[in-house]
Amino acid sequence: IWQARDGAADNVVLAPFTAVFYQLAVTDATWGNLVNLTYKAIGRHLSPGGGDEVLRNGQPFPYADFLELSIDRDGNFSDECRIIVGDDYSAGFVAQYEDAVKMYTTNPDYPNIYSIAEDNTSLAFNKMPFKPEVPLGVRLNKEGTYTIGVKDLVGYADKYILLEDKVLNKTQDLREGSYTFESGKEATNERFVLRFTDNYTNKEDIESNVVIYTENNTVFVRNIHPGDKVQIYNTSGSLVVNDVASGNEVSYSLNNGAGVYIVKITGSTVLVDKVILK
Repeated sequence: IWQARDGAADNVVLAPFTAVFYQLAVTDATWGNLVNLTYKAIGRHLSPGGGDEVLRNGQPFPYADFLELSIDRDGNFSDECRIIVGDDYSAGFVAQYEDAVKMYTTNPDYPNIYSIAEDNTSLAFNKMPFKPEVPLGVRLNKEGTYTIGVKDLVGYADKYILLEDKVLNKTQDLREGSYTFESGKEATNERFVLRFTDNYTNKEDIESNVVIYTENNTVFVRNIHPGDKVQIYNTSGSLVVNDVASGNEVSYSLNNGAGVYIVKITGSTVLVDKVILK
């Protein structure tokens, strides 16, 4: 059904006993009115209206930015979801763009992972315009040790790929490794966020686990204590931001242009680090 990424990654031929689902629009400019699917014994493929067109065709991979995430429980039971970025795609669910609604497993051994579109649709395949933050949902059906990681990646060459766990206040750069956590039975769309950022600093050796990153000329500071002082300097030593954090997350838009900036946090912890605006 889905256009194959390539012969090795998506196995154009489905193995015996493999479960698949089919998604068709009511009408389509190419196929016309779609009423029935005909399964042809000769050739073993499906086509609308019984024609000779093969739906799964193994065309060359057309996407510039492609991310496939996986989640497994205790290293055995796994699930995947895909996020594909393109300028012409919609932020919400659109079937003709090959978005695929998440279909949850009924087997309690397996976890589920999916991304969430702007219209709150849970998607297994999500074709979307670039966004710096993508909410992720999980359904964990049993207690166990879970691992979220990158199964396949194309593009995003200039971006850090960060997974934020809002419950444990931890952030993992998925380019550097997978994220492992313990959990009981849980279903949530609020716990995990995927972030694509230009810069990233994660200080795991301090109690607050402060995360600093930049995106679109803005410096973001997360997991900071309210009342901590935030100062940002340019390389000439000029103070461009002098603020006291009012919450656990603060952001500062810098109109001084591209370059290197020094971020200094004092109060409940002391942290000095540099960020780069491109």
